[in-house]
Formats: sequence, C-alpha cells, structure tokens
Amino acid sequence: MTEYTNEIVLDWKTEEFSVTNRADKNGIAVYDDFIDEPFLEEAISFIRERGFRYGWKSNKQVIFSHWNLGFSQMGANSQNRQDIRSELPEAVLKLWESFQPLVLPDHPVLIRAYSNAYTYGNDGYIHKDSDATNEMTAIIYINKGWNANWAGETSIFDEKGEVIRAVLPKWRRLLVFPANSSHVGRAVSRICPQLRTVIVFKARPAGEVITNASRDYLQRALTESGADKHPHSGRRLSDHLLRTYDLLKSWGCEEPICIAGGLHSIYGTNHYTIETLSKDYRPRVQQAFGGGAKALKALADLESAFGEMSDQLKGDLLITLFADLGTIPQNYLPYGLQQQYNYLYQLLEMLEHWYYDNNHKYYP
Repeated sequence: MTEYTNEIVLDWKTEEFSVTNRADKNGIAVYDDFIDEPFLEEAISFIRERGFRYGWKSNKQVIFSHWNLGFSQMGANSQNRQDIRSELPEAVLKLWESFQPLVLPDHPVLIRAYSNAYTYGNDGYIHKDSDATNEMTAIIYINKGWNANWAGETSIFDEKGEVIRAVLPKWRRLLVFPANSSHVGRAVSRICPQLRTVIVFKARPAGEVITNASRDYLQRALTESGADKHPHSGRRLSDHLLRTYDLLKSWGCEEPICIAGGLHSIYGTNHYTIETLSKDYRPRVQQAFGGGAKALKALADLESAFGEMSDQLKGDLLITLFADLGTIPQNYLPYGLQQQYNYLYQLLEMLEHWYYDNNHKYYP
C-alpha cells in the first residue's frame, strides 16, 4: 500500500474507512484529491500509449457511441462476474489496489475495468452497470483544470428519473456508487478543449450469490477447460462462447439453449478444428449442463417426419434442439438435420460476429 502524503488522506487512513460511513443515503460517495497522483499518472501514460477505439455504447438501445479502451478481455463483457485482476496491465492494477482497500474493502473482486473518453458531440446515455444490488462502480476523473462551463458531469438518478447527484470531472476525484443506479456521463460543451476521460472500475463482494448462476458456471467451466487459452476469430474461444450465450439470451431463448450456445464448439467442429475437450468429457458435460438423452430421443422420434415439416417448423425445431447440440456428436443427427445444423452453425457464427461488430467495438 502506498504511503499517502496528502494530509487529509492520512487522516482518513487513521479511522475506519469505507463507503458505508462516507456515502450518502443513496450509497453515493465523492472523494476529492484522493487518488494517488503517481499511480494515476502511470495509468494515464498506459492509456495514451494504447489509445482509444471508437464504437462503445453506454446504452445498447441507442446507436450513438463514444471512445473506449478496455483493460481486460474477460471484463469487456458487461455480464462478467469473474475476477479480472490477473488480466490487468500493471499500471491499472496498481491504481486499483491503491484505493480499493480504503474505499471498497467489502468489494475486492474486480469484474470490469476500462477507460471512456468523450469529445464534443459524443453523448452518453442513461444506463445501469448492473442489475445486481451488491456491486459497486468507481469512477476516477483524470482531466486537469476542468471548467464547469465545459459540462461533462456524471449524473445519477433515482427510481423516478430525477437527478439526485451531479459530479463534475475534477482531477483526482473518485466517485463511488451502487452499480444498479441509473447514471450517465453527460456530453461536454462546444467550448471544451479537452478529451473528457475517466477510468472505471466495477467490483463485487467475494463469495456472494451471483446474478446469473448459469452464466457464471459456464464461464468458470470454460476457464477450467482451457477455452480461454485457445484462439478464435482473433480473440479467445471462451470470449466467443460467452458472447454466443449472451446473444441467445438477448433473443429471449430458454436457458438450456443459451448454455448449448455457450458450449457449441468445445469438442471442435467442422469449422473450428481445435478440440478444447475430448469426447471422453461428454458425459461430464452432459451431467453438468444436462439434456443430451432427451434431445437424442426427440431426434429419433422426429427423424421420419422431418422431410414433411415446413421450413418454419424445421427452424423452430432446430432452435429447440440446439439446446443439446453442444453435447451431441454430429454423426448422431439424421442427414437432413445435420445439413440444417451445419447451416444453423454458420448462421449463428455470422450473427454472433455481426452482434459483436455492432455492439462491442471496444477491444484495443
């Protein structure tokens, strides 16, 4: 832990210090001149070296974007619940560790970290970082000499949509608030000469009940199987599979279908030849995620009738059966279904990449 030289910070360190005794009734806390300057400058140097990429959306329902730099591949996904500290650049990790024990002692598990930047014309839109009630967001402002006429404040809203706090982006200021609070980074004014830039951390308690148990279980299983070590489309296989899960979830698919999407190439396919798990693991996967025997019976019962089905019914059937295609060898499929499966797989790949390109342009 860094020895702080700021007198106020030293006073803070001599008493019990946490968000719970510094926050207002809404769980919001602002700490001025708090972030250790050497750590902050080191992180800023890293950001400048890497640069931003345009296309990140604060609210996926709005088409407009802003600049972003992600510090972690796993944490780039808004649904991530796993600890990303091992993926962080050293400068960013040191920055996090310089304030987390003091400000967020009950939230040691870092699940997301990135930097956002706004020029005039880049608008933020109201959103929540999480629906979970036990997660916290921390924003560090890194612009020096900010003028209130430049706007760019962070606004936080109550359940009625009324502004309950507005915080200007002052140098070394730290804003902490519950991640399920509606908030927005407002646009800068036309006279603003700076790139409004923030560093954002999102954290949860250790050992808490998670929001989406199935997705978290899937993510841990993929990590333990080594899917995070295999490449896929310029990224990691685990990222691809989790995005497939999220895509199916966004379509309103049932959980078994989403899980199957998250497992669809762990044994390797005609299109993806890396075998993350050998076929010997299939029973264990079926036991963990279920459904294989039921789907096989459905395929056998419907094989004779497949040729008589309408295209719409075939499509509905394939979506239903996809719940288990991640755990069934393709040679079990009747010929017609196998051809349709190959097509469905390719379509799913294209849709997943389209979804990524249009909603997640944030990897550096």
